[in-house]
Amino acid sequence: WSLKNKGYMLSFNHAFFLKMNLPKPLLNLSSLFKISRKPYQLLSEQEMRKLSLIFEDIFLEQSNNHPLKKELICLKTIELILLYHRIFKTAQIEENPDNLLYDRFIDLLEENYVAEKSVRFYAEKLYVHPNHLNFIIKELTGFSAKKIIQNKIVLEAKYLLGVTEMSIKEISFELGFDDQNYFSRFFKNSENMSPVVYRKIIISGSSSI
Repeated sequence: WSLKNKGYMLSFNHAFFLKMNLPKPLLNLSSLFKISRKPYQLLSEQEMRKLSLIFEDIFLEQSNNHPLKKELICLKTIELILLYHRIFKTAQIEENPDNLLYDRFIDLLEENYVAEKSVRFYAEKLYVHPNHLNFIIKELTGFSAKKIIQNKIVLEAKYLLGVTEMSIKEISFELGFDDQNYFSRFFKNSENMSPVVYRKIIISGSSSI
């Protein structure tokens, strides 16, 4: 992060992939960008050329008026993510236990978010106090553990709303909510719109990317 550095930076969010109706595994980006992964990697000349070409293609498509330019940008972004798997090392920073605690929390969340939505459950599994877990998560991400749990549920809800024909009631049960109305309130509190409105926006294609 120096002013002397030159290059490209790509910023994207899950809504972009949802809009393109892509397979669910590609939306689980948390496994790619874990905090305990080394945040940089020295590249060979060949690796640098491969990555640069993808970035340049994305950059050029931004000014393209073709009706399918968003789809191509999305595919190029996926290509970049898949290339990440091949190139980037996944060495953990073992000297920082807080990073590892966060990773273990995320792994547990992936397995249990449907049935377990309380911070206490995850804290007990990790053998720490809920306040300590919240403190560490907040220090690393800027969000509380509760907010991370909520974000995971909302992301899964967006996926089901965007790429399935399940009813709102079915989706609420799929995500572990016994009450459809409570699920709708939960979603609206997070996204400032109801699940029904969100689905209409995704289907109509009127949401911005």
